[in-house]
Amino acid sequence: MSNQPIDNQQAQRILHITFNMGFGGTEQVIRQLVMHLPKGQFNNEVLCIDGEVGEIGQRLEAEQGITIHTLTRQPGLDWRLALNIRRHIKQGGFTIVHCHQYTPWFYGWLGSFGTGTRLVFTEHGRFHPDRHRYKAWLINKLMGKTTHALVAISKATREALVEFEFLPSSQIEVIYNGIEPFTMILGG
Repeated sequence: MSNQPIDNQQAQRILHITFNMGFGGTEQVIRQLVMHLPKGQFNNEVLCIDGEVGEIGQRLEAEQGITIHTLTRQPGLDWRLALNIRRHIKQGGFTIVHCHQYTPWFYGWLGSFGTGTRLVFTEHGRFHPDRHRYKAWLINKLMGKTTHALVAISKATREALVEFEFLPSSQIEVIYNGIEPFTMILGG
């Protein structure tokens, strides 16, 4: 993990990894990021790991020209998915991998490990009831130390990451979701 600034001489290639781009809050945040990051500085693509694009992803492709990729995650620990993500990162020349939610982070972390790509994890929410997964204790500590930025969308989400995912509170930045003006959503 390096705290050196990113060289902005060349556009940074960002790969957003998520479950799918159906209709929901996480998907809206990804849509807003890819639409509003400065075009000359960032090139965004999205990788859906549940084998489907979804409505928001289809609209981003058709209306904004954003490339959406799909891979299909298999039940259990899917090593092939991690290898395919790694191949995708290398072939795409991505400089930043932004993982949205825990499972995409896990596979994005495995796929990006050792590639020199900066890794960002955003936790958008938690499933209730939350539970301790003690076998995640060791891996989450390692993932947290080798991820460049850990983000939670609320203080409660940060507290859940600390309590249930064993991540240090001091490393988790809280960034609240912005609300896009209604006229921008409707295109007016």
